[in-house]
Amino acid sequence: MKKRAFLLLELLIGIFLIGLCAAPLARLPLRALREEIKSCYRLQLSRLADVQCAEIQAQLLRNEIPWEEISTRYHSRKARDLPPVRVSLGALGKMQFNCKYELYSTGKVDPDGTELRLTTLKISFLEKGLPLFLGRKKDRSTFTYQMLLKKNPVE
Repeated sequence: MKKRAFLLLELLIGIFLIGLCAAPLARLPLRALREEIKSCYRLQLSRLADVQCAEIQAQLLRNEIPWEEISTRYHSRKARDLPPVRVSLGALGKMQFNCKYELYSTGKVDPDGTELRLTTLKISFLEKGLPLFLGRKKDRSTFTYQMLLKKNPVE
């Protein structure tokens, strides 16, 4: 009996079937890697938002942001631009984000003339170019901070 070699078509079918069985196994680690990269970007953006919040708080304490500019109505708030930031994750890549913040408050005036406001600061990062990671609504990177501000009466 004469042995015959495998046909190229049989080899291709075998490779296709192995690939068909292996594809679902490779999908899960790739999805986990993508989520891990998103998480690293969110962590870096959270750190940058904390730094921006500290800078804005310092500006408020030095009166570089006037008291009158802090909106007292949620609907009349105005987004202000911050310089764009670049986040680098080493070998995983770099991304650039546009940065904006909104500042609004609610408050009351005490009988002695002291004004107290609970001020909310929202810092948003929007990915420049095509939104690969953070463009979906559920992944939008917005960080919210609240602080109590006090304005003493003018004598």
